[in-house]
Amino acid sequence: MLRVVPSDPPGTFRLMGELDVSNVEEVQAQLADGLRAKGRLTLDTAGLTFMDSQGLRMLILLGRLAVETGSSIRLINCTPQVQLVLDVSVPNGIPGVEIIENEE
Repeated sequence: MLRVVPSDPPGTFRLMGELDVSNVEEVQAQLADGLRAKGRLTLDTAGLTFMDSQGLRMLILLGRLAVETGSSIRLINCTPQVQLVLDVSVPNGIPGVEIIENEE
């Protein structure tokens, strides 16, 4: 189960729980809408305990949307589990997605 909680400032969302094949389509649609509306997203992943390949795919697709629309995505407070997925799967990063370490 995953909760996507809007936070301050606008365009910021806290992801809490597990991001996987069971919920990724709904989450991706919500975040894509937020990106289009605000022109930027900040995703706080401190509460994300698991992310599978579909969560990674979602980040890649959102990154493409950000590049296409001139928007930006910041990924903050990555848990060790999420950071490992990113480091192993996309060691050169995701276009359109900036990973910020240790932001509160």
